[in-house]
Amino acid sequence: MSKRLSIFLLMLAGLTLLASPAEDSRNLKKAMSKVDLGGEFLNVQVTPRGYQEFLKALPTTANGNMDLLSGVIVRAIYRISGSHLVKSGAASSKEVAPGCWVFKSYLYTGKENMLLPSIFSAFPAKSKQLDIAQLPGDTILAFSFDADGETLYNVIINELKSSPELAQIIGNFEMLAEQKGINISKCMMSMNGNFKFVVAGSSPNNFRISLTIPDKNGTLGAVIRRMLNLPADTTQTQIPAFFIPVKLNMAAGKVSLQTAAPAPANAGVLGNDPTFRNYISRTGSAGNGYFLMNGHSQIVQTARAMMPPQVKAVVDLKPFSMLGIFQRQPEGIYSVAAADFSLTSAAGKGVIAMFGGIMLPALNAARERARMAVCVSNLKQIGLALMMYAQDNNEKYPAPNGHRGLQLLIDKEYLTDMKAFSCPSSPILYPPAKLTSACPYIYIGGALDSAAKIKNPSAVPVVFEKPGNHKKHAIVLFADGHVEMLVIPGGKYTDPAQVIGLLSKRADFSPEMLNKLLHAVVENQ
Repeated sequence: MSKRLSIFLLMLAGLTLLASPAEDSRNLKKAMSKVDLGGEFLNVQVTPRGYQEFLKALPTTANGNMDLLSGVIVRAIYRISGSHLVKSGAASSKEVAPGCWVFKSYLYTGKENMLLPSIFSAFPAKSKQLDIAQLPGDTILAFSFDADGETLYNVIINELKSSPELAQIIGNFEMLAEQKGINISKCMMSMNGNFKFVVAGSSPNNFRISLTIPDKNGTLGAVIRRMLNLPADTTQTQIPAFFIPVKLNMAAGKVSLQTAAPAPANAGVLGNDPTFRNYISRTGSAGNGYFLMNGHSQIVQTARAMMPPQVKAVVDLKPFSMLGIFQRQPEGIYSVAAADFSLTSAAGKGVIAMFGGIMLPALNAARERARMAVCVSNLKQIGLALMMYAQDNNEKYPAPNGHRGLQLLIDKEYLTDMKAFSCPSSPILYPPAKLTSACPYIYIGGALDSAAKIKNPSAVPVVFEKPGNHKKHAIVLFADGHVEMLVIPGGKYTDPAQVIGLLSKRADFSPEMLNKLLHAVVENQ
């Protein structure tokens, strides 16, 4: 940004100071003292007059009115987040070296407000040395912070319970937890310390994810053991999570989850990376927490390879990195970040993201149509295989309904491509040449027995999709081999009987045929 614009922003800030009362002027000066007054961006603001009155005017009870309930929730969010305590704020962006920008932000509350209940009071008053430099060298995303879980829980619960409606919801939630032997208050009391989340790697094949939650008194670990039916002295076990084996460790005052993939030998640590060494020198390494993004070249290449062409056309994805820390100070919250992009370029990317958001529904619709086209192709392949099977077996379809009938097409080698039995909207990884009940297609041809004896084959379904694949559509293979995309009335496909009912209205199935088809659908459940 040009110096003229920086000067203009400074003049604007000065005019704000001149136009504000003396107290507002002092508050602005407090906020501005923590940021850079030169550079590409400067923003200062004071809490608007009437802000406290605005919060007081928001309702504390909804009385069954949704608009009033929204007001109750807004009030709770503002008070829990500490927004009502902020007297002034300032933010700046400055290029401190070629290709390195530093962002600073300060929310000034005053000493008295920092002592009041809010999310601010959950952070310790003293900073500590952060472990940024020890993170893996291929870290993609990481955040860490120290907090008192009990304080945070009490701030949230006490604020929510100030509304009768929300208090009832919280009370019901706590009662259900107690019935399962979980004392939420004791769990939160134990969660006092360092929370940490790290994702590292270069591709989905070698991602390493770890999550650490403090468990000072071991209460959280005891609850987990009870829920997993583990012996009381268990400290380590392995659990499935999203089809990935995860190591669970409950010892040394913490609960940690970590994927089993080992770190590459050449991963190193971020402290040896020149870019992040430079960032740490700009931000410091002491505070209450940090946030790190590292879109390194390998992960960007992987992301671009996975992007649809339409997204690639509007998103110019390049390697990027950013490190930020925050500190609770006696009179407010201070944060500083260093990055290899400027705030104005980030705003430009925000514009792209905004247009991407506008285009996303259209892109999603196009992607869904493409997925449905794949399903149409799948059912045509299955239909051809069924016809060949019938020709070789006295014009009879495979007798068993469901995936067991379709399995005969594989066993007899009429169709060996397993991709034909997987909907791209919910892809399935089968064992080699073996279908399971997870097959997204419902086969009811066994109820029809002889393909040659079917009357009006263009109206009689043989295979169609289970609910949930394409929301309001059901793709159907008919006995004559053609495939249709049916739109379910009401816009939601939730029950296979909807397809049979719709087709029965169209073709006026006999009671016998209708009964056969409905019974065959039940066999697929």
